[in-house]
Parts: sequence; C-alpha cells; structure tokens
Amino acid sequence: MKKTFLSFLVVAALFLLAAPLQAQSFGKTNKVSSTSIFSDLKTVVAFVDQMCPISAGSAGNMTALKLTETALVIEFEANEEYIDLDALRSNPSVVRNNFEAMVQNASGYMDTLYTLLAASDKGFVLKYTGATTGKKYSCSLTNKELKSLVEGRGAKRDPMELLNGQIAVTNLQMPMKVGEGLTIDKVYVDGNYVVYNCITDESLYPIDALNDARAEMKKAIAQDVFNMSDPTMVNFMKICVEAGKGIAYQYVGNTTGKKCFIGYSVFELRSALYGD
Repeated sequence: MKKTFLSFLVVAALFLLAAPLQAQSFGKTNKVSSTSIFSDLKTVVAFVDQMCPISAGSAGNMTALKLTETALVIEFEANEEYIDLDALRSNPSVVRNNFEAMVQNASGYMDTLYTLLAASDKGFVLKYTGATTGKKYSCSLTNKELKSLVEGRGAKRDPMELLNGQIAVTNLQMPMKVGEGLTIDKVYVDGNYVVYNCITDESLYPIDALNDARAEMKKAIAQDVFNMSDPTMVNFMKICVEAGKGIAYQYVGNTTGKKCFIGYSVFELRSALYGD
C-alpha cells in the first residue's frame, strides 16, 4: 500500500543538518545581540540552501531557502500524488491551525529556528509548487504572529494537538485511491491508534481472505510504515509516539462492511525509531 502521510513538519528533519550552526545562535549565554542572531540565522539559511534540493521522501523535495527582508522562505516541490494543493487552498483555517500548532509544539532544532526568526524580526513562509502541474500554494506567519506564538506557548508541549493538526490536514486529501480497489476515505484516532480507514473492493480483496493473511500483510505493510529513509514517514511516526499512538490500517469491505484491522503499536513504532 502506498503511503498517505502529509506533513508540514517535514522541514524539521532537514534542519537537523544545520544543528551545529543553530546551536551557535544561543551559545553559552542568553545575552546575544540582534545583530549576532541575524548573522547566525543567515549562516544557517545559506548552509542548508547550498545543500538543496533535499529529499523529503514521499512528500517531495525542499528546493531552496531564502531570507528576505521580512521572512524566511522555504520553497518546496510537492509530490501531488500525496499532496492536493487545491484542497489545502480551499481549507485555509485547517492549514492555519496546523501551522500554528507546529510552532507552538516545536522542540529541538525547530524550536531554535522559530526563536531565531522571532528575535530577528522575520516571519516564516512555506511555498509549495506542484511537481506535476506547477500549481502554487503558500502559507505564512508574519513576524508579529510568529513572535506571539513563540512567546505565548506554555512550557509543556501537547503532542495530541500536533497529531490532531496533522490528521486534519491529511483528511483534506481524502478520499485517496492508494491502489486498485483500495481507497482511504478518512483518518482518525481510535483508542491507541491513528487509523487509516480503507474502503476495499471485495471482488478483488475478500475481507475474510485478508483476515486469514493478516500476519503476512502486516509484515509486508511494515516496509512502508517503518521506512526510515523517508523523512515524512519518520516525522509522522515521531509525532505518533509522542502522542502515545500507534498506526493502523482498517480495511472495510465495500459490500459486506466486514473489517480487517492491521495495527502497529506505539511500542513497535518506538522500537523502529529508537531501537528500544
């Protein structure tokens, strides 16, 4: 089964490349001048931009980073097989909520980046270009908005807020055909799992037969779920683990309504990510 994970957090993995430079921005003291911060921010942006294009796995490629007078601009070539730019454009409030949750719940290097931008009087812009159609879409935060989010966030992150935002944006892409006779119509949290609900053509895949082959199916699908070479997938797995959720596929027969549930627990995700 193809992957269907859309994530605005895909840039987080890319900024790990600039970790040493970002760390310099705070050094051993909090008393850093705005001139020094801006200088370090320019260094970080230039460093990562030189490495572009950088693959973000199934989501596409980061093609450039630019620092304008008002914002850090990240340019992204979107894989339109997984990202529906028209759907994002038609649902600005959902995208906006997810964008804000991304900042409010940032940690590590992305937290450093947002703090640098806020202190440097810069906003944040994501520009998407469809790899196939050339369609354009962008979302942004002004410096005032970014600074308000950075200064107003609580000490404790809320992984479920972040996860729910990701799910909401992912659902904008639905329904999504992921194979012959297989269509994911929604994604939702049910108990300990983020569930991808897959409507299944029973003339091709009888649900009873799928249940009989659950062990083999779980092993086969795991190659996609645990794809450590895909930054989009890895980021999503990390969000799920932080929220205490596993990932599951539920196949629902289009005529009988019978179900086949294949789940990967939060413990399995954590083991794949961290080896514990």
